[in-house]
Order: sequence, then structure tokens, then C-alpha cells
Amino acid sequence: MVLDLELAGACVLTQAAAGPHRLLALVALTKLFAVATELLVFMHTDVYFLLQDLLRSRNLYQEASVYVRHLVGRCVRRSGSGSGSGSGNRTRAGPAPHPLAGLRAAKRRIVRCCAFVMVAGSAGSLVLACLVVTRVTLVLVGRALHTPAAPSCWLVVADAVTAITILGGLQALWAAAWWRRHAPRVRKIPSAAPARLIRLARPAGSSRNGARRP
Repeated sequence: MVLDLELAGACVLTQAAAGPHRLLALVALTKLFAVATELLVFMHTDVYFLLQDLLRSRNLYQEASVYVRHLVGRCVRRSGSGSGSGSGNRTRAGPAPHPLAGLRAAKRRIVRCCAFVMVAGSAGSLVLACLVVTRVTLVLVGRALHTPAAPSCWLVVADAVTAITILGGLQALWAAAWWRRHAPRVRKIPSAAPARLIRLARPAGSSRNGARRP
């Protein structure tokens, strides 16, 4: 992060002394964008780890993730109980313990704020990726694929091949990393989905064999 700021500053000072230059402006803009991404504290950036140390938290991201999953699970359980038979009977298992029950009041506020930033930032990043990044990537790939069909110069062809290789390689690398992390969870979905649907469709207060609980 410090190196990015130094390079951006050097490019800006060079342009101020020698006049504007497109390459220096591009390098400065790229480095400033890299610094801006470090401010996305809802991901594991350098600024996130700095805040985690300043707040004296062992794993702030994990604590916020557990809290968000707890809220989502509570909403799902409420919606499932509301769509039941309306008898008001509850299942035998009691409510799950609150993940922030053993924390101090100040630490609970920190975790809640981090959970809000994580959810809002993730949603905003997804919207930005769908509306901007995906569109720009498709335009670049389309132009790169169209260039070899009517090459005018070998440099143009080399630029198109390089763009396709970099864009495709980054997407393939991201997909491989995502699958390596989430593959066990994805493989469990086909076997767990029928059981979840049966539990949601079963009226509240009924047992597995369909008989009503007393």
C-alpha cells in the first residue's frame, strides 16, 4: 500500500515537472485504485488487519460472519414457523444461543458494525461487478476476439491475445480458488436439499411419520 502511494506520487510529481503523459497518468490511476481497494475492510485487506489489531479482536471477520448467519437463520426459522399449520407448537430443539452473548457491550457493538459493513459492502460489490466490471470485461473480450479475425498489425494481434490470456487466466484462477474452498459445501447441497424441503413442508408440531405431536 505504501509502495503504491509512493509510485502514484512519483508519477504525479513527474507530470507536474515534465508535463502530462498518458502512461504516467495511467500508472498513477492504477496505483490509486489499488490503494482504494485496500479500504474495502469487509475483505481481508491490509486496512482490515490494521483495524482488527487496533480493536484487539482475534478474528473480527469470523465473528461478524457468525453473527450474520445467526440473523439469517433466525429469519428463516421465523418464516418457516409462520408458514406452518398455525398451531403455535415449537420444535423440541430450543433456540440457538446468541453468538454475542459472551462478549462485552463494546465488543458487541463492534461486531454488529462490522457485520453491517460486511453485508452492505458485499452487496455493493456484487452490484458493481454485475453492472460495471462484467460489462467492461465483455467489451474487452469482444474486441480482443474480433481483432484476430481482421489483423492489421502483429502488435494488434499480440495485444488481443495478451488481453484474452490475462482476462481468461484471472477468471480461471478465481474459479479454481473458489471451487477449492467451497467444493465440500457444494457437494452436500444435492443430498441436503430434499431433507430441508421435507422439513419446511411438514406442518409444525408433526413427527416424522406424519402423526401430530400431543
